[in-house]
Amino acid sequence: MAYDFPNSPTIGQQVSTPAGVIYVWDGAKWKSLSSAAFTTYAPLTSPTFTGDPRAPTPTQGDNDTSIATTEFVTTAVTAAQGLSYNNTGRNRLINPMFNITQRGPGPFTTATYTVDRWLIGLTTDTVSVTQVAASDTDRAAIGDESVQNVLQNVFTGNAAAGAYNQLVQRLENIRWLAGKVMVLSFWAKANAGSPKLGINLLQNFGTGGSPSANVRAFATGSSVTLGTTWAKYALTIAIPSIAGKTLGSNSNDFTQLEIWYSSGATNNAAAGNIGVQSGTIQLWGMQLEFGTIATALEMRQHTIEAALCQRFYQIIPFSIGGYNTAGNAIWQTITHLGSMRTTPTPNVAGGVLVNGSGAVLNALGNNASRVGLTMTATGPGSYVGTLILDAEL
Repeated sequence: MAYDFPNSPTIGQQVSTPAGVIYVWDGAKWKSLSSAAFTTYAPLTSPTFTGDPRAPTPTQGDNDTSIATTEFVTTAVTAAQGLSYNNTGRNRLINPMFNITQRGPGPFTTATYTVDRWLIGLTTDTVSVTQVAASDTDRAAIGDESVQNVLQNVFTGNAAAGAYNQLVQRLENIRWLAGKVMVLSFWAKANAGSPKLGINLLQNFGTGGSPSANVRAFATGSSVTLGTTWAKYALTIAIPSIAGKTLGSNSNDFTQLEIWYSSGATNNAAAGNIGVQSGTIQLWGMQLEFGTIATALEMRQHTIEAALCQRFYQIIPFSIGGYNTAGNAIWQTITHLGSMRTTPTPNVAGGVLVNGSGAVLNALGNNASRVGLTMTATGPGSYVGTLILDAEL
């Protein structure tokens, strides 16, 4: 009995004849499933392959149901590991979630360090940088219950040519990132309008001797346009090689990530041509990692993040006491909370002296400092205060 097969079939289309024979269109002709041409083909449902089966490698960053080849997985895992130089993880930035605040939550209104490791760069503009507690609405929008704090900048840009304001983090040892391709990712939102954030990266060769001049990754910085709801942004940055450059002799060279909020004409190109702006912008989840794939934010334990911050800045309460004659000193050596980047600059806050005329401070190196008081009169004396150690870049 003749059977009329469908016109214009598609490859793989199946039909069943009244006699119960199943045919498949192979692109040229109809073939019976029972024919020799199909005896070695894998079924569509749950096939079992042998040998060394191959598949197209998806583009890195692909996030769907396509098959992941070994090449795709190896590349993704290498990017996730970050090939870390000091085994602190993928993220080169410290305090990316703005939870460590040894200097307090702010507001910070001058060119100064704010929450740990984040520094305000400022000329003429008005700023107010504050650690702000995240709300349930923030957590829902970001999609992460771990969001505790965000960093907020309420700023007014100034039209003077040299005016600007920025948030930066200085990463020690310029060699760590030189010549690498990095990806920066972060979450941000504005309270109103659609302001821009400028992005750039600067190489500073330190001080002492005759170091090379600063170099920026972008002659004209990049920028992202924000909305009024939380969104994640990502940007690939090719960091220049330092071959042929001269580093300073003071071991204080660094790579500086720059987040620009507003800029007059002088710095506008470096700031990504964002121009003079005013507004309120919040940030969270800053990550700078090797490669071109923006992976999920690395969340180090709080104690680890605090220790990374304390390499640059420490606050240590102290209480010392003793007996000596007038004009002589009582001393105590205080061990640092961890080894600092370099011998820190020591200071004391909130000191209360009994029978003492003033603090005597000496940083003994990266790991310890000495605090003392000069006796006013012969007898017992004491000193209670907070030792502040600054080894920032």
